[in-house]
Amino acid sequence: MASAGCTIAMTFAEFYEVYETDVRPRLRGHTWRNKDYLVKSKIMPFFKNYRMSEIQGIDITRWQNGLMDGGNNNGQSYAPTYLRTVNNQLSAVLNHAAHYYGLHPNPVGRTMKMGGKETPEMRF
Repeated sequence: MASAGCTIAMTFAEFYEVYETDVRPRLRGHTWRNKDYLVKSKIMPFFKNYRMSEIQGIDITRWQNGLMDGGNNNGQSYAPTYLRTVNNQLSAVLNHAAHYYGLHPNPVGRTMKMGGKETPEMRF
C-alpha cells in the first residue's frame, strides 16, 4: 500500500523518509542504524536532490565510480565488500520504490553491482 502523497516525482531525500516509515518497523534497531548511516553518509550526498523518476543507470554508475575512486579518511580505498554493502543499500531503496510505488524502469536493473562478495583471508 502506498503512503499518502508519495510519488516517484519526490526527491530521493523525500522518498527516503517514506522508505524509513515503511521499512524501519520491520528491522532490528541495530540493523536500521547501519542502513541509515550508509544511506545518509554514502548515498544521500549524491542522490538527495534527484527526483526518483529521473535517476538513470548512468547516475548510479557515476556514483559507484566516485565511491570506488574515493576512500576513507585515511586515504585508503574502500574494501570491495564494503562497496557491495553500500551498493546494496541503494538497490534496496530503489527496489522498494519500484515494487511499492511504481518506479519504472528501475535504474538498478540496468547497472552493474560494485564491490565483491568475498572477504580476504585473515592472516595472523
